[in-house]
Amino acid sequence: MIDSHGHPIVPGPSPEEQEGFAVLEDDGRKRMFDYQENVRLVIRWFTCACVFLALLDVAIYLLVSVFHVFPHAHHSFEIEGFPMFYPAYGFVACVLLVLVAKQLRRILMRNEDYYDS
Repeated sequence: MIDSHGHPIVPGPSPEEQEGFAVLEDDGRKRMFDYQENVRLVIRWFTCACVFLALLDVAIYLLVSVFHVFPHAHHSFEIEGFPMFYPAYGFVACVLLVLVAKQLRRILMRNEDYYDS
């Protein structure tokens, strides 16, 4: 058989030849994340955990800045003292990392048969 580029299709190694690879047979049983309600439950738990941590961050900010329960932290920049700064900073950094990686993919990506020639 020939693929769309005119190259012959070579079958992969048999399961006996695949050293170090786990070949799992599909037994037809459904697993935990095959059920949509379980996926929704996990997403709901992660959302609740994020909201709880955000509220905890605001509560700690109030305890430190308003009620002076803990000693005041000395920040290098004033923006670090705002509530939710570090979670927002981390989120923006992760989004930027993904966007930069997508652009790098366009630059670094090679054709499927790049190493064959």
